[in-house]
Amino acid sequence: MKWQDVLAVAAVAAVTMAFTLVAFGPTGVGAGDDVQALRAEIVEPTLTSQGCQFTLKTDKPAYRPDETATLELSAANPTDKSVETTVWLNITASSPRDMLSRMPIIPKPIWIHECKLTLQPGETKTVRVTADVKLPAGQSIGIGMSDRDTSVTARTLSLPQQAPAITQR
Repeated sequence: MKWQDVLAVAAVAAVTMAFTLVAFGPTGVGAGDDVQALRAEIVEPTLTSQGCQFTLKTDKPAYRPDETATLELSAANPTDKSVETTVWLNITASSPRDMLSRMPIIPKPIWIHECKLTLQPGETKTVRVTADVKLPAGQSIGIGMSDRDTSVTARTLSLPQQAPAITQR
């Protein structure tokens, strides 16, 4: 083997190692000072049902494993008629995804609460509900609301071997 070939192989190996460290090193996967904190993002912050607008919020910006969440459901009826509706609040948990698996992750409901509301024309109501379950460590947590036809979910990102905290922006 020629000296130039050895240098070419060594250069390719060095570039491959550098790429691997950047892509898969601790900073490449999002580790930071607070490895326990994971951010949740509300994809669609409002739900419209029977002309009424529903917004779901949490009581604080972050949760730790084994804490309970308090949810605040705000309802507004901008229509000119009285509306009776039901909104379900839910918390789901799922295991982190295995990158080698082709099976989809199916979230498991760990808490569901039914909110029956009657709203007069132009009325606004706020309902606060504390979940009676503790948020499990090492899981992806979803907090959401739904009516009969539509579901709105705030989901967390999950890191394997990490305990998630839910943060609302």
